[in-house]
Amino acid sequence: MKTISIQIKDLEVNPWQFRMMPEKDFENLQRDIRANGFEMIPLPIIAKINKKYYIVDGHARISAASNSEIKEIKCGFADWIVNYQDLRVWSFRLNRQGYSNPLVLSDMINEDMQILHNMRNVADIYGVNEEYVSSLVQIKNLHDDTKAVIQKIMNVARKKYQFLLEQISPAHLSSLAEVSPQKQVEVVDWIFHDIMYGPADESLVSIPSIYEIINEITKVQNEKEKKTYKKSEK
Repeated sequence: MKTISIQIKDLEVNPWQFRMMPEKDFENLQRDIRANGFEMIPLPIIAKINKKYYIVDGHARISAASNSEIKEIKCGFADWIVNYQDLRVWSFRLNRQGYSNPLVLSDMINEDMQILHNMRNVADIYGVNEEYVSSLVQIKNLHDDTKAVIQKIMNVARKKYQFLLEQISPAHLSSLAEVSPQKQVEVVDWIFHDIMYGPADESLVSIPSIYEIINEITKVQNEKEKKTYKKSEK
């Protein structure tokens, strides 16, 4: 792959930046760059579309370099990426290992569903199965309030409970689309409260299935109703 030098200020952020790096890992990356130089880490990959240079792979490395007051970096130049569909597909292929934001992945997949019209074609170009594509399509249908709370959950998990980023998967979230918007918000609020005020030891925290949470919420609501009924009898 061809290598080019470029000013960080001349790089455009990828509109489909779905990869999430835990805060501790990002801090370690910054320390490595400051101690050993940017040249000691794998080169980011960029592409040129409509006369603009977009980051394909390496957002965290470039952000860490910028925070370390580095102005110019060397990058691999992906000359086969010539349009936004290429950018989406190759961003996914190069970043599929690690933690991801399902909301952004859903936006990516749905962009290509509009172009390719069916899940089989989308699954083929992304190199995944149709079930994975289906789960991301369903996430697109979640209520906006639900998505807003999910994003809060992702942000807290990135800072506090790194391993939860793996549990918040497309398959996990897609089942939310099967319940009403009100129930969706109740479920994600429940999760958010649990991780926001959970124990410091992350091994004590996990996210149950959506239906386990719904059952737990129902139990709590039923208990409240029983107490209210008993009070009214007095």
